[in-house]
Amino acid sequence: MIGHDGEMAGCLQTRQEADHLYVLGIGLHPRFQGRGIGAAVMDAVKQRAASMGLPVRLSVFRTNPRALEFYLRLGFRQTGESESGRTMEWQPPQD
Repeated sequence: MIGHDGEMAGCLQTRQEADHLYVLGIGLHPRFQGRGIGAAVMDAVKQRAASMGLPVRLSVFRTNPRALEFYLRLGFRQTGESESGRTMEWQPPQD
């Protein structure tokens, strides 16, 4: 659950694997979009993954170009492509 100002703004689902943290899905109610909430949530996911030394991976449907642009802005890079979408990955900074 993603809360904002005491309200349910959306949801996030992740799964930790041995070699990465996978984002199964993130969704925000339309009235909470465009406020930086999604970016803040994904920053928290990246911080969690970085603290474990893991990359973050996810998939984006081809029919969702806004999501692709969003993840590219957050430092994700495309790692694969299929008929239905793209796979993306963020790597934690190397010390």
